[in-house]
Amino acid sequence: MTPTPGTNTISKPKVNFKYTLQPELYLTGVNVRALIGNTQIGIIKSEYITNLAAEITLARVSDQYQRNGVGIALYVELYKALKNQGVIWISGDSHSSSAGRIHQRLSHRYGYGYPYMTEVAGGRPYDRRLPPYRYRIG
Repeated sequence: MTPTPGTNTISKPKVNFKYTLQPELYLTGVNVRALIGNTQIGIIKSEYITNLAAEITLARVSDQYQRNGVGIALYVELYKALKNQGVIWISGDSHSSSAGRIHQRLSHRYGYGYPYMTEVAGGRPYDRRLPPYRYRIG
């Protein structure tokens, strides 16, 4: 059973766009794409480690759409799809300050146990400043 794609609208000064989130279930994991029409603006990929755990292997948002909520929407949709498949643990390799801030927001909002809750000064997308992580999502 495939989750229903979500639709989100972002409104910021001089930035208005509507995108859909499209989950894709595979035997090896779950991917979620953020699309404007047929154009991909973001993607997050995961692979199952066990029947209870998955690893995030890729998370990217096109530069012009960063800092507009697309990244966090991708993670929320991915975690929802993974939890529907029985996954309760999420892990990942070293990751960027930007990804760290998304994990912090998700942990604060949903009570997940992201281990690096200290503020990361500076940092940019893809800087790989934070070490590997593992936390419970279900």
